[in-house]
Amino acid sequence: MFKQSLVLTAIVSLLLVGCSSDQRYKREVDGSEDYLNSPEIKPLIVPNGMSIPPQTNDFYINRATGEGMVGRNIDIRPPLLPLALVADSYASYEAGVVSVDLPEYANFWAQIPSLLAKHNIAVAENNNQTIKTGTRSVVQNDSGESIAATYLLQREARNGREYIKVELTSLTNNGQDISADSIQSQRYTVGLYNMLINDLPSSVNTEIDE
Repeated sequence: MFKQSLVLTAIVSLLLVGCSSDQRYKREVDGSEDYLNSPEIKPLIVPNGMSIPPQTNDFYINRATGEGMVGRNIDIRPPLLPLALVADSYASYEAGVVSVDLPEYANFWAQIPSLLAKHNIAVAENNNQTIKTGTRSVVQNDSGESIAATYLLQREARNGREYIKVELTSLTNNGQDISADSIQSQRYTVGLYNMLINDLPSSVNTEIDE
């Protein structure tokens, strides 16, 4: 009896480990996909000798045409948003660019090269206004896909403030260009910025738990 319990425990443990390592559920729709097999709506056929009420906008249903992915191909993960972890700072994402406005005393720009090096991201160019990165390689846990990205960071300093912008210069998935994918572009642009700002010393960052 003891041996049987031990074997069952080992099997359950292996199943749990296998399930926990598969992260694809985080990006897939969970539920019935029967709606994808719904037949086309047929046009109304009015028999001879009968009339139908006149069309009014109150009851008119526009015919929608859907384009893009459906079912489990849809990525349902929420978009990443840039974190404003430094006191008296503001961060936003728009049109492929993370923009951050923060006090110059935070010394964020000067620390970026070392923060990049911490994550094995090379610096291809670095001056007081521009940083160009080497390739950042990421293997997604939920798909096993290999993502490679390069970035351009720009800085403007005035009135005791730093205005920094972060944007992608390339984004590939297993060697294929996916920079036109707005969701992926946002994920990897904001992801780099959040990674760097999170690595600032706790004495600079505020106590925000996002």
